[in-house]
Amino acid sequence: MSIRVVTDSTCDLPEPTVREHGITVIPLFINLDDRGYLDGLELSREEFYRRLPDSNP
Repeated sequence: MSIRVVTDSTCDLPEPTVREHGITVIPLFINLDDRGYLDGLELSREEFYRRLPDSNP
């Protein structure tokens, strides 16, 4: 039996740590300004925080 560590993208682990430990990161879906994005794939953390103050709740 093998064991794998799986987490969602809110863990904000550094990419080197994810690779080193073979962690599977499942991206969450983010709604921002009436559009959906896959966290970390279609919208970076930096872009999310840059756009957040001007977004619609």
